[in-house]
Parts: sequence; structure tokens; C-alpha cells
Amino acid sequence: MTIVQLHDANPTADRKLQSGMEAAGFSRHLNCGDADTCILPDSAYWYSSSRAGDDIETARINELARRAAGPTGKRFSILTVEVARGIAMIWDLDPVSQQK
Repeated sequence: MTIVQLHDANPTADRKLQSGMEAAGFSRHLNCGDADTCILPDSAYWYSSSRAGDDIETARINELARRAAGPTGKRFSILTVEVARGIAMIWDLDPVSQQK
């Protein structure tokens, strides 16, 4: 899970970030169980990797996010964490089917 906060963002920068993150393999959608796909909160992205537990892989994922955030022209902060064994506690995320 990676969270990218753009400082002093605007809608154009937000769209550029989302496009760059998707191009790098990140998604704002997450399987929430019961065949539902949920959308993550703004600035949160999911990246699936088979190399869990590998610090080099976590650093690589963080670097992918840095490269996606750079072209926005905004200062940014990034938090990348590994979700152990693919388990995440999920509360109150809206299913994609309910998005307008």
C-alpha cells in the first residue's frame, strides 16, 4: 500500500499523479471480499508483488511512486508499507459499483 500526498495540489496535478501511478502498475481498486472491488481513499494506491518480504522490492515500489509523483511538479510525501500475507483490514470502503 502506498500513499502519495501532493503538497499544494490542484486537480491537474492530482490527475497527472493518478495517471502516472496507474501507468506504473498501481491501482486505486482493492478486492474487498465477497466479489466486491472497493475504491481506496484519495492518494492511496495498491501495488501487487509476488516478492513480499523483500526490502529491495518495497524500495522499488516506493521508487515507482516517486517517479509517478515527480512530473506533477508538486512537492510530495510518500509512505509505502507492505501488507503481510495480503491481509488488510478494510472498513467502510465503497464498492466500485456504488461510485458515480
